[in-house]
Amino acid sequence: MAKRVVSAVSCILFIIIATATITVTPVLADDETHAGDIVLTGSQTMEITGNVYTQTGNIYVQDQAQLSITNATLIFNQSYHEEFAIYVQNEAVLDINNSTITTGISLNENYEIKVWDTANVSITDSDLKISAGYLLFMENYSGESSILRTGVHNLSMAFSPYGGSTISISDSQINTWGFRFSDFQGEFSNLGPGLKESWHFQNGSYDITLENTTIEGDMGLHCDMPSDITVRDSHFFQLGCQGLSTISLRVIDSEIAQFCLHGFNNDCSGHLSELKKGYHKSWKLRDHADGSCIPDVILENTTISDGWLVTSFGATIALEHSELERLGSYSCGNPTADNETSVSHSTVNELILYSSKATLTFDDVSITHFNAYLPSEVVIEGSINFPGDSVITNWTESTTVRRIYPVHLLETNGDGRSGLALQLRKEDGGALLWSGVTDSDGTASFEIDFDGSNHDDSWRLAIDGTARDITLLSSTPIGTTPRLSVFPAQHSFGLVGCAGAPVVRTVTIYNAGYADLAVGTLSITGGNAGDFGIQSDLCSEQTIAPGESKTVEVRFQPSLIGARAASLQVPSNDPQNPQVTVELSGIGDLKGDFNNDGEVTLADIIISLQIVTGTTPQQPVSLAGDVNGDGKIGLEDTVYTMRGVAGVE
Repeated sequence: MAKRVVSAVSCILFIIIATATITVTPVLADDETHAGDIVLTGSQTMEITGNVYTQTGNIYVQDQAQLSITNATLIFNQSYHEEFAIYVQNEAVLDINNSTITTGISLNENYEIKVWDTANVSITDSDLKISAGYLLFMENYSGESSILRTGVHNLSMAFSPYGGSTISISDSQINTWGFRFSDFQGEFSNLGPGLKESWHFQNGSYDITLENTTIEGDMGLHCDMPSDITVRDSHFFQLGCQGLSTISLRVIDSEIAQFCLHGFNNDCSGHLSELKKGYHKSWKLRDHADGSCIPDVILENTTISDGWLVTSFGATIALEHSELERLGSYSCGNPTADNETSVSHSTVNELILYSSKATLTFDDVSITHFNAYLPSEVVIEGSINFPGDSVITNWTESTTVRRIYPVHLLETNGDGRSGLALQLRKEDGGALLWSGVTDSDGTASFEIDFDGSNHDDSWRLAIDGTARDITLLSSTPIGTTPRLSVFPAQHSFGLVGCAGAPVVRTVTIYNAGYADLAVGTLSITGGNAGDFGIQSDLCSEQTIAPGESKTVEVRFQPSLIGARAASLQVPSNDPQNPQVTVELSGIGDLKGDFNNDGEVTLADIIISLQIVTGTTPQQPVSLAGDVNGDGKIGLEDTVYTMRGVAGVE
């Protein structure tokens, strides 16, 4: 039987306060269950051993208390919000051996083990990967912990002047690993997925060691408070920082899937541009931004593959000429924190509303996914391209969105069509909801309020007697002519080897208008046009229906070392914008040129051999000569360089 002491208020809240050793043992193979928080204080101990134990509520291990879980399965029954964690504080001890911790629900439901102060955690031969378990070492943690032969779903480490932990991880598997910084200065290198045979970070009182441990999934790094962080030779799924001017983040010779700029709050405003995917040889955020809350972000020889994530918390933010993986509008539970976000000439893969009160203004912006994740009150206006595959991925019932639809009707010569009658109804022949006429420029506007009951519905807009469907995801401005839209509006191919295989990228030509778009013959022009070419053309002399798109593949094969540039010309019958120019750029490099002198010689062989044998070269080394694209110089690079100098490669 389990020995417990239950408080007098057990009818309201079950709290176990141990006055002596509490041992939980199986009873006739039935599961042990308990509802309510468990609190261990002082020098009390609790053992869960040899059974399946179901806990509804948190477990607090404080002072010098000790919780041991041995040869057991601990299931957190998540029957109510945030009641599924183990909190280890002060000088407490948590010992997990040959055990499993889970929620017993799904991977979408997680539990947490949070560690503070000088607590000690030892986890051996256990499974914390089921049901998205999170092991979090908090910002003031300064104890000692070890993880041995254990699987962890998510490991999170926070670094600050108030912490200084010693953490040893051996022969284990970590699905995702995250870093957070608060008032911290440090340099990290060689982070990313894969086997870490021996990885060590030491900074002040921090001493983190990984031995024979595999990072199976993604890695993330975020600066939430004033910090000065440098990252080298690393691969991150997500890397980013708070909207604070006191943050400095420098990324060198690395690969990032998504770069996140988050937490622009109502105390700041800012303007950002050129947040682009692709290779960044030497790029500074402050060269492309201004405002009171712009962090100092520097990218050197670094690639961003998916795009940027920008989130606003009641701020006034303007973005242009950017490629955003996600644009987030948040209010942090503050209904008066009005976001004012404007975006122009950009692409947005996902627009997410998270308890937001906002006005979002767009000008020639493509949006693919619309996610009303938490209750929001939002006004959306401006020129938006919703491609044919655009979807509403989520809608919280109490969300309201007022969409203002601009109308712009043109003659084939581009002049405005004035005096045309407009009528909006729920269906043909239904009650008239709005009517108007176009002004002298051919423009007008109307609005529709969307909520949980009608966000998937359509309306009928009659233009001079001809009706068309209008939905939340209708492209604007609404018209009667085609509208040419090309994404990306410019593209950098990054570093590409001279005389090597060409690099090919896709450009999408989209008809955001309301009549067939006739595309002319595409061409490459400019000073280095010979280094660029059209690989596969599905657009020239083709007709694209409203809401549809076609693609063209553009290649880059530099003939010389250095910056190269040209333009892709896209002509069409768009009366307002008959030709779009896509700026193309790239940098020709020479694989094996490790001293960056423009040629591959014996000197480059010597440099690579020095690095492979563990000797530090006497001169600066350029990773632009990286042969296999792994972000470092190894044996494969050395062999390639030797063959090249010998005339074999």
